[in-house]
Amino acid sequence: MRLAALRADSAADVEALNFPEFLLSVGEGRLQGEQRPEWISLPQSVAFEHTIRNLCLKVFQGIRDNHADPAWLTKRVILTTKNRPLEEVNEVIGNMIPGSYRTYLSADKVDNEDTNALIYPTEMLNTLTAGSALPDHKLKLKKGFIVMLLRNLDPATGHVNGARYVIQNMTNNLLFLHVTTGSHQGNRLCLPRMPCGPGDDNFPIPGFTRTQFPIRTCFALTTNKAQGQSFGGRIGLDLRDHCFSHGQLYVALSRTTHPGNVTVLTRESNETTRNVVYPEVLQ
Repeated sequence: MRLAALRADSAADVEALNFPEFLLSVGEGRLQGEQRPEWISLPQSVAFEHTIRNLCLKVFQGIRDNHADPAWLTKRVILTTKNRPLEEVNEVIGNMIPGSYRTYLSADKVDNEDTNALIYPTEMLNTLTAGSALPDHKLKLKKGFIVMLLRNLDPATGHVNGARYVIQNMTNNLLFLHVTTGSHQGNRLCLPRMPCGPGDDNFPIPGFTRTQFPIRTCFALTTNKAQGQSFGGRIGLDLRDHCFSHGQLYVALSRTTHPGNVTVLTRESNETTRNVVYPEVLQ
């Protein structure tokens, strides 16, 4: 659907016109490697980098001149297959934006009658993470940062899990945000710290609560978190850890409309990557 308009655009180049068919081949598992079926070659128009800094510079080229333009920032993103690289990527891009950081630390506690809270020191609780459901203990933010909300607060006005915002102002206990994309673009949110749970019944410490701003910096996102979102500009794919779940590569590549907007970070020098597709799911 994102690429349908390209078919009617006589000015579109051959690579753009072939991109929809390439995406369908990836998504349906029809594109296979010669020796290993799961390992496929990416289009020649895709750019390749081999360091995380070069990937960030490529995708966010010109960020110093455009850091005050939310529309410019929200058209660019770096997608990862796992949560582990997110902090590194967001820090590299955050350092490229002028201005000083403001650091917010959470208050973590265990409140459960069946759990001896004394055996869990605060320093240990501060290190806990729970995927994308729990905000980090330490948030380093700047004015103009693009962040993502991690909770549903007011769906009627667009303040939902996954909504992206730009930080307009910060105080010790409040963040002043406004929605950057979608039908609710421009709506404002005054966000306080609030209790957040891990969102996982199998979390090893029952009763764990973190009081923090329920947001995450989102210059970089996991591919799963990016489902359903369009960026339109440049995207970077961190494939140092190759895709491991059904359709993950298809989701990552289809966030933009031209293969020339894609830059890939790999560990190897070749231009192949793993594409996991279970055909029985598509039947």
